[in-house]
Amino acid sequence: MNGHDTHFATLAEVVAAGEQSGAADSVMVLRRDGSVLYHGATARQGGRAPMASAAAALLAEQTRPCTDQEAARFWTVQRRLQAELPDHRRDVE
Repeated sequence: MNGHDTHFATLAEVVAAGEQSGAADSVMVLRRDGSVLYHGATARQGGRAPMASAAAALLAEQTRPCTDQEAARFWTVQRRLQAELPDHRRDVE
């Protein structure tokens, strides 16, 4: 999990930099279920990053505990990937 946390923290830094610099027209963060958690215009469109930034929304979603339904969906996908991609079982794990 340590590598995952490191990469996720770096992603949050990149998202924050992109949002603040205006490198993208807009930034959107999705929940695990695909619903929009955050959507904001960047400086490039004349917008200003609000106090609740995309990076904060991203980190909040990462630390939010999975619901039982989300965990069940995750394990269903994992079992399917292991069955359909036996040569990549280590990658899936």
